[in-house]
Amino acid sequence: MKTKIFAVKFDAEKLIEMSDRAVFVITVNKEVIGYVAKNETGLERIFTPFTADGELSESHCIACAAEELFAHYSGLPREAFNAADTEEEPNPIASLLIAALAAHNRVTRH
Repeated sequence: MKTKIFAVKFDAEKLIEMSDRAVFVITVNKEVIGYVAKNETGLERIFTPFTADGELSESHCIACAAEELFAHYSGLPREAFNAADTEEEPNPIASLLIAALAAHNRVTRH
């Protein structure tokens, strides 16, 4: 069986910003799938995704936090997909290549 890869574009818009924290809303096709709180201490940045159901697993970056939200929203296991950074307005072919490389890197790391 051949493996197929598809991409889902998400947007992160900053809602609140303070000196040591910020809150972002994460949307897919203009539908809110959750929020991410970014907390900065002197030593680290922690990204905590959350929904009305509560907090999800903490992450080291906003892309990984968005992955947690997408897993929760879609009901798919977190290991089933990867987030990849792109340009402001991503080229669909470039997005697929980035997602394919991210998936390949995840498979070859384990």
